[in-house]
Amino acid sequence: MHILRSRIDEFRAGDEATLSADERARADRFATADLRRRYVAAHAFVRRTLAEHAGVPAAALRFTIGPFGKPALRDFSDLHFNLSHAGDWAICAVSRASPLGIDIEQARPLPEFRDLAARFFSSAEQRTLAALPISKQMRAFFEIWTKKEAYIKATGRGLAQSLQEFSVPLGTDGPVRPDARWLVRALPAPDGYVAALATRY
Repeated sequence: MHILRSRIDEFRAGDEATLSADERARADRFATADLRRRYVAAHAFVRRTLAEHAGVPAAALRFTIGPFGKPALRDFSDLHFNLSHAGDWAICAVSRASPLGIDIEQARPLPEFRDLAARFFSSAEQRTLAALPISKQMRAFFEIWTKKEAYIKATGRGLAQSLQEFSVPLGTDGPVRPDARWLVRALPAPDGYVAALATRY
């Protein structure tokens, strides 16, 4: 298992040249130059990371998309990976052992976090959040959110899976409930960010 992160707030030389025609076309559809730059930098980062593991040039990698939108490598089916990016940072996990999912979020002020928890968290997660001191609730919200995002990305089902139907632990590594085949854990992250990883036992 390898977990790497990279700043994506500026271009690196050759970033755009590593992307496929489809990726460049998608980059061109972003509304602002800043969003385009971050997209290019993040996707070039994951290509460089995967190229080191696959032993081929970054631009030669070809991707397929699963039924719910999860990307995979066409010619290296044993190489599992996942990418997430937020703000100035991208994070990528790579493994030959099993599917995985990763998420990073910018822990910015979010006044509506309780409404979001009521809408997307399981009843157990909502109780856990409500039991914390007010000053710790928003940070805990982001920890639960990133673990849930990492899990649905790992399974490949994405938002086709209801976020209220499962629970993740707060403050510790542990299994997803009721799908205990999956383990979620918080990851070290830059200041102001929260990150999590989901892997299968």
